[in-house]
Order: sequence, then C-alpha cells, then structure tokens
Amino acid sequence: MNQYASMRWRDGDLFKKTYRAVELGRLSDLQSDDKSIQSVIITNYEANKKDVIRFIGYDPFSNHPREDEKPLLYASLVSYLDEETKNDGNKKNAAIQVVKKFAQAEKINDQIDMYINNVSDAATNMKIVNTLADTSSKLMKTANDLAKDNGISVNFNNNKSKGASTLSGKIKRLNEIGFRDAKINTFDIGSCEGMMQVALISETARHNQIGYDENIAKEIKDIKVDLVEELTKERDAAVERARLLLVENIDLKEFLTEKGLVNGVFEVVE
Repeated sequence: MNQYASMRWRDGDLFKKTYRAVELGRLSDLQSDDKSIQSVIITNYEANKKDVIRFIGYDPFSNHPREDEKPLLYASLVSYLDEETKNDGNKKNAAIQVVKKFAQAEKINDQIDMYINNVSDAATNMKIVNTLADTSSKLMKTANDLAKDNGISVNFNNNKSKGASTLSGKIKRLNEIGFRDAKINTFDIGSCEGMMQVALISETARHNQIGYDENIAKEIKDIKVDLVEELTKERDAAVERARLLLVENIDLKEFLTEKGLVNGVFEVVE
C-alpha cells in the first residue's frame, strides 16, 4: 500500500521505538520500554566520550552532525587508544579517520538495504545500489589501508606480541585510562586463595627437598624474629605517615571550606 512505501519491519506498530527519530538525528525522541538498557547505553556513552577526550585532548566528534551516531563513534575509537597511539600523532589521527570511514560505510550499507528491500522498484534501484556499494567498498579500503599503514588493527599491530592480552597487559591498559582500582586489584598471596594454595604447595615441596631438622628450625626462627622487628618498624612509620596525612587532609578541607571553594559535602563550588 502506498502509505507504507519505503517503510521496513522496524517501522511497524509492534515496536514502540520511533525509528524515524533516529533517521532524523533526534536521539532524544527514542522511546524505550527498558529503562535499564537505556541507562547502560548512556553510561557507556558518557564513559567512552570522557576517555576519548582525556586521551586525545579534545573531542574529535564534536562537529558530527548526528547525535544518535556518537555513542558508536566513541565506543569504536576508545578500542583503538593505547599508549603508543597517544604518543604518535599520525596514528592517533589515523584511528579517528578509520572510525569515521567505517561509520560512513555503515550508513551507506543501511541505504543499500533500504533500496534492496524495496522489491517493487528493485530493478530501477540496482544502478543506485551498485553506486552505493562501490562507494562503501572504497571507504572500507581506505579504512583498512590506514589501519595497515599505521599498525592499528590486530592483524597489522606492531605491538601485538607484547602481551596486551595477558593479565599484566590488561592491568597496564587500565592504568593508562586512569582506572584507579587497577593499581590494587591484582592477584596477591594475602588475598587470593589460588595464590595461597600455590605458595603452600611450593613451601611443602621445598621442605621435602632440603629436609627439616633442629638447626634449620632455629635458623628460620632467627630470620623470623629479625623480619618481625623490621616489619614492625615499617608498620609504625606507615601509621605515623597516615596520621600526618589525615591531619593535613582535615586542615585542607577546613581551609577550602573557609575560603568558600567547597560546600558542606566537599563539592567544588562554581
């Protein structure tokens, strides 16, 4: 029927989302039944945008004409950012261009889908489809060439053998983006049951190998006494440093409050 021309399944009454709003670039017009999913999307969008701006130093998509496409752009770009990219201007700019080219190609592919699904005018639309497909192919080739020339993708990454997928590599990545908990949330014999089991097995194997008599027991006891004394001194010094830092923190809060720089909950007053 004429009133449904150029519409697709997603425009049906079954869905409460206004997909037309997306096509017009009005992200705020989208209506979702699942508030939690929308909340996660917005949270991830804001986090990715913040990481990109902090890493690059500016917003590379501030002039992008469509607001609804920005979440995908930031999410795509943040996956390319590492310490090497940060220190290499060419690689940084190339990563931005790669993301843009892929996004442009995706938009063209959506147009191709629209023309192909219009069965009544399929023959007439083939010329347009071929032109769009050729343009999409060129955009994809440009993006892949940029990735290859600048070592961006996994296949062409010059640092792919440096352990980026290991625990240490991932912790390093978290530290690069400023994730504070990454500095303390690592495996430790005192907090990880698996590591404690390994330590116990290692200790048992060592005792079985070298034996265990009175002389060894006395030597170990002497070492433990010296170690306890040394660690006690370090602990007392750490407690004193913590006390001084606490006093300085209290003094700083009082100073900032007196000057009117923070409010009662220590938020910055603008």
